[in-house]
Order: sequence, then structure tokens, then C-alpha cells
Amino acid sequence: MIKTVTLKISKLSGKDCIQALNNSIKRLPGIFSIAVKNEQDRVYAEVSYESGKVSFEKIREAVIELGYPVTGYIIHEHSHSHGDVVHSHPHGHKGEGKNHTHPHDSQDPEEGTRKES
Repeated sequence: MIKTVTLKISKLSGKDCIQALNNSIKRLPGIFSIAVKNEQDRVYAEVSYESGKVSFEKIREAVIELGYPVTGYIIHEHSHSHGDVVHSHPHGHKGEGKNHTHPHDSQDPEEGTRKES
């Protein structure tokens, strides 16, 4: 299944740091794309990946190994169709002060308890 995770990353700044992050994540199997966004005092990396080839945890570990704490994340699963039937898959929220669920959040074990780094 194709998933997209948005990672909130601390202590990431500068072109060289962003390039190192891009290279590290792109080396993982099953990565489709990565986009890094600077918004105010926060940096977000949005990564699309094939969950059968790489886990969220492996992506998170690649960021942490570079020395950048992951302080929150949201995993999005994508909608797709089979003929006339459209399936809409849920997403989960994890992060600073945002450890909550909605009735539509996935119970996927990959999205389980947030681990602190």
C-alpha cells in the first residue's frame, strides 16, 4: 500500500542538511518521493513510500541517525478505486501534545504508540 508520512523534524536547517536528509531517505527501498518544507520555526518532510517495501519506522530511523529528532508525524493512507468502488483509507496523528485519535484513525500497528527519541 502506498502511504505518505509527514514528519516534524527538529534541528534541521540549511541546504546541506536538507540534502543529506533527502539522500538518506531516498536510499531506502520503496521510497517514491520526499519533499522538505520550512514553515516558520518548523521543518516538515513529506515522504511517499510503499509500505510493503519499507516501514515508517525505517524512515524515522534514517532521520534520527542523521542527528535530527522526529518530534511528531502523521501517516496518511491513500484512496484508490477498483472499478466503481472507491476505498478511502484512514490516517493517524502522533506528535507533541497531539496524541489523540479520531474515529477515522487507522489501527494499523505501524501507526502504534509514538516512540520518543
